[in-house]
Amino acid sequence: CEHSWGEWVTTAAPTCTATGIQTATCSLCGDTKTQPIAATGHTFTYTDTAITCANCDYSAAYTLSTIAEAKAFTDESAVYYVKGVVTYVSGNKIYIEDATGALLVMFNGEDGAGIALGDEILVWDCLTTYNGLIETTYTTAAEYLKVSSGNALPSQTVTIADLLADTTNEYLAERVVIEGVTVGTINTSGNTALTDANGNTINIYRVSGLAENINENDTVTVTAIVSTYNGYQLLIN
Repeated sequence: CEHSWGEWVTTAAPTCTATGIQTATCSLCGDTKTQPIAATGHTFTYTDTAITCANCDYSAAYTLSTIAEAKAFTDESAVYYVKGVVTYVSGNKIYIEDATGALLVMFNGEDGAGIALGDEILVWDCLTTYNGLIETTYTTAAEYLKVSSGNALPSQTVTIADLLADTTNEYLAERVVIEGVTVGTINTSGNTALTDANGNTINIYRVSGLAENINENDTVTVTAIVSTYNGYQLLIN
């Protein structure tokens, strides 16, 4: 029979975790063929004690940690649940901050696509330390939930001297404001120095996005994320 296939008809609906089935029938002989329908995936909702799915009976209780509590981790296999406001987005690197501290959420590839500054997200993942910076271990799209959007970005005003004197990483990964600093030789692919009135210096890494708006020897106020690579350096969106 040279089949004349009818339209695809859903004969088994997909669920959050199971594939469904579509079936087409030949109008000449009655033979059928099938193709899968992708599982829909969970639609997560959350409280501060449990994550549930709006479309099925999935439920997972958890203990919410502050970022400071999570960053005191001693077991790299333990999963921590933390919640914070997004303060920096660059590719798969996303920084979040709560009232106790800040954390780098390192996403797996593009699994964090769609996350924006001011979003509050809940993340559950293991933690590790890389080049002195505590971060999650390649968080996937199934390991975070967007809680809200449009939140005010946290910030605190500090001096370069405050950062240089920080031996306990108090400011690491946090969003800070530094006022009245002078821009050094601009390097759009490496470090550009900022110097205060007392001669203290710290580097901004890759100022390519600002190069059209600032010049060498300008006095500026900088809002940035405190990162580290052989010492503190600043990141700017």
